[in-house]
Amino acid sequence: MTQTQKSASDWQSVLGLTGLLSWLLMFGVVDYSHDMLMSKSGGGPAWATTYEVSAGYVLGFVGALAVWLLWQLAQGPVPDILSESPVMRGLSALGLVAVLASALAGLVMHNLGGFSLTYDSAFVVGILVVSFGVIPLYRNWRS
Repeated sequence: MTQTQKSASDWQSVLGLTGLLSWLLMFGVVDYSHDMLMSKSGGGPAWATTYEVSAGYVLGFVGALAVWLLWQLAQGPVPDILSESPVMRGLSALGLVAVLASALAGLVMHNLGGFSLTYDSAFVVGILVVSFGVIPLYRNWRS
């Protein structure tokens, strides 16, 4: 392990694992809460808040991960989760740009539809979980 790669501390490991599990769980929550909002009863404000929090977290998480992977591709040495092939690196970069554009478009469209602090807060939490939990956990696991 080099000087620039530090080992993940206990809190970062817990944050990374909890954040990953929460991210996986949020896919189902987004789908279910969206179905509840689209039902004939309208779902109510609790489901709207649930949808905003879960969707914001998922998009923030995915967007931050896409930025980090694009940065890793630009730096040169490819992480072991990406292919060494130049063609596959290019395809990976295109896919990651599409993911990042989708995450940013979701943020912009949600705020143009009506500013929501719950959505934006969850988006930022997703970014922080990736930055301070998932990436250090990955680096610790890789070393």
